[in-house]
Amino acid sequence: MKQLKRSKKARGTDATRSTTPEEIPHESEETFRALVERAAEGILVADVETKKFLYANPAMSRMLGYATEELEQLSVEDIHPREELDGVLSEFMAQARGEKILAPDIPCRRKDG
Repeated sequence: MKQLKRSKKARGTDATRSTTPEEIPHESEETFRALVERAAEGILVADVETKKFLYANPAMSRMLGYATEELEQLSVEDIHPREELDGVLSEFMAQARGEKILAPDIPCRRKDG
């Protein structure tokens, strides 16, 4: 089985450590999770059908004033002003269809109002 070498420069790990192909998905997931958890931008992941939040990163929790666990009990409709909901849901569905990647300038309500 061919082994891949990770360089110290690229990963900040021991350059002599070998990684098997089976380990790569796990390491990629860990790297991705670390990036998202440390991101300055707020990131929410929601189920397309139910619109319930599946994941909220710490930055989003701080922005909206909710604990991460609280956000994961809410849905798209819960954090946006009612009068803006049609536009918000339109943006949400455009992202779900892959037409958009980001949704900047979407109005949100903080937990404290």
